[in-house]
Amino acid sequence: MPHTSVQDRTSRIPDLIRNFRLEDLLTTRHHSRDFTFYRSDYLLVRVKLLALLFGIATPLWLPVDMWLLPAQNLTEMTWLRAITGILFLLLAFLGTPRRSLGRARGALFALIAIPAVFYLGSRIILGPEEMQGALVGYTFLPFVLIGGGALFPLTFAESAVMMAVVYLAVFTTGWFFETWMTLPFLGTVWLMALLSGIALWAQSAQLHMLLGLYRQATRDPLTGMFNRRALFQQARAELARARRHDRPVSMLLLDIDRFKRINDQQGHPVGDAVLRHLAGILQRETRTEDLLGRYGGEEFMVLATDSDAAGAAALAERIRAAVARDPAPAPEGPLTYTVSIGVGTGLAGDSLEDLLKRADEALLEAKECGRDRVVSQATPGSMLETASL
Repeated sequence: MPHTSVQDRTSRIPDLIRNFRLEDLLTTRHHSRDFTFYRSDYLLVRVKLLALLFGIATPLWLPVDMWLLPAQNLTEMTWLRAITGILFLLLAFLGTPRRSLGRARGALFALIAIPAVFYLGSRIILGPEEMQGALVGYTFLPFVLIGGGALFPLTFAESAVMMAVVYLAVFTTGWFFETWMTLPFLGTVWLMALLSGIALWAQSAQLHMLLGLYRQATRDPLTGMFNRRALFQQARAELARARRHDRPVSMLLLDIDRFKRINDQQGHPVGDAVLRHLAGILQRETRTEDLLGRYGGEEFMVLATDSDAAGAAALAERIRAAVARDPAPAPEGPLTYTVSIGVGTGLAGDSLEDLLKRADEALLEAKECGRDRVVSQATPGSMLETASL
């Protein structure tokens, strides 16, 4: 078994600190679009499973109500339970063909709001007195809702909204029965606040872990861009979206000219610096809606959405010019390098492989024409046109 020294283990601590970003846990503003979609799907699956569980469990309490509740309360509670159970089942089976963060938040809000309203209604029906025996479960419901929120990876802002729903139900009950300043009510609020802190920590820890795992699985560790597998997955989704909305899409394939010479003469650390430098230029020169990643080795890919052949060629030329005038930092001074870019424009019904083949052929032509240039291929079999430099 390989030996792991204390120094090896403690050296990972700076990495954890460096990868931790508080803004990721506060709001979703800095989350990437792909992670947002992934988390939305994750939230919806958990919401639906819990809604199904609650939808089955809610009416199962009816025999206990029939045994312990007085007759004047039983009918109202039966109706309240039936309606609550139906709402849970509707939430569990309601279709969401186009999943989004808004729909996930709405479903999660409903999952919290339904039992919160049930709690409020049951307290109004049963009265302000302290319930004994099995009926004490009604008063425990706010604690269950706060603690159950720990099952979801949420930001601080999302957690605050969800918890506010439960607090609103509890404070409305206190206002209705005028028990604001009683010891039992204050004890309830104190315990809810304690559970809220624990739930908030658990939700943030889950979100941080989910972000870390997702980035590790989808990002190139050197440049921080999409790796090839995630790049292709996202590209297929973008192409499907472009077909649905009948919008143009183009692909750029970029290759660093004579990159092997840079590695051989300057060393691999300098080569890595050049790759990171090019990644920074791509992120700076492209739009937020464009998809970009490391295709492999010294090659990068950009999927330019809503871009026809002319627009994609202009984008490629802007990138090529930015690389030519902005040298990469190196220990022995700024290092000038160039890139060749092939542009392929999508047609109706094109697959990712069709678009990739077109861009790859254009890139090969750019290399054969002398490098440091942009070549576009708008249609299969058409003559390749070299953009003026």
